[in-house]
Amino acid sequence: TTNPLQADSMSMELGGGEHVYVVRAGATWDWNDDLMTLFGWNLSTYWQLDFSKWQSTRDASQDGANVTVGLIPMFRFTGNKGYFQPYVDVGVGVYLFTVSRLEDHEFGSNFQFSDLFSVGAHFGQRQQWSVGYKFQHYSNGSVRVPNHGINLNFLTLSYKY
Repeated sequence: TTNPLQADSMSMELGGGEHVYVVRAGATWDWNDDLMTLFGWNLSTYWQLDFSKWQSTRDASQDGANVTVGLIPMFRFTGNKGYFQPYVDVGVGVYLFTVSRLEDHEFGSNFQFSDLFSVGAHFGQRQQWSVGYKFQHYSNGSVRVPNHGINLNFLTLSYKY
């Protein structure tokens, strides 16, 4: 019952930026666990699906809210095996927003691209837990004008099944 999506891992994230705070739940599915090893770091890939709720720090009403859903193919570099395993993630994906304007921030469209960079560490007896920091940028890629992107920062806690 804790894994209805049959995901390889689940995550919770708290973050914000530019007059907004965000709560996000995510699921990942491993794509390729052993793509290659480079300078002692293992390269793997996975798919991330996430759902988030944004709330303006200036407007606590529903008018100051946004809900997003996104899908991102991710690349993960994982360090040497041990109790703590450092990792670095990079990815570019697509998102759908319920609103194209949040307060005075105009996104231009409900469809957005996103790129992200994350660092953290796995820990635990089977490295089932991980904590990390994630930087994420959203933009419509100049598909529509205006193209005012937004940058967000997150703290992430994940559990690998």
